[in-house]
Amino acid sequence: MLVIDPQDVMLDETEIAGVLSVSVDQRAETVSVEFGDFGSQVVFADVPRRRMTAKVVYRVGTPARDEQAEQEQQSGLLWPELGRLSVLSFRTRRNNAGTGAKVLLRGVVTGVTHDLTARGGATRTVEMLLVSPGGDAVPIEETLVS
Repeated sequence: MLVIDPQDVMLDETEIAGVLSVSVDQRAETVSVEFGDFGSQVVFADVPRRRMTAKVVYRVGTPARDEQAEQEQQSGLLWPELGRLSVLSFRTRRNNAGTGAKVLLRGVVTGVTHDLTARGGATRTVEMLLVSPGGDAVPIEETLVS
């Protein structure tokens, strides 16, 4: 999932302004593979364990963000605590049919990195390892909104 320019982005109780994108990726943690008796090709494959991660990329360090920087310092978002179980929520933009989605992700903060380019300015990326409450459900909640 890749959401460009999401709206109303919150990490726990703190709103994040200037969000460029939120992405959710998944990859196989364990792959079960079986080969047939009569050839070299795979006849069965399954992914019994998977890992889902999320990244939030947002602008930092611009004069228009002074108020946000002050809020970040007060809330601790300037350096989200690694290992903290957090809730990330955001809304997607409405499509041509007039509907969007409210998305809720639960995960542990695993990284905070920064990047600086002449064209894009300064950005911060917060990375999370998504956590399923019971282990069997996808750790993403989506609700359609109109």
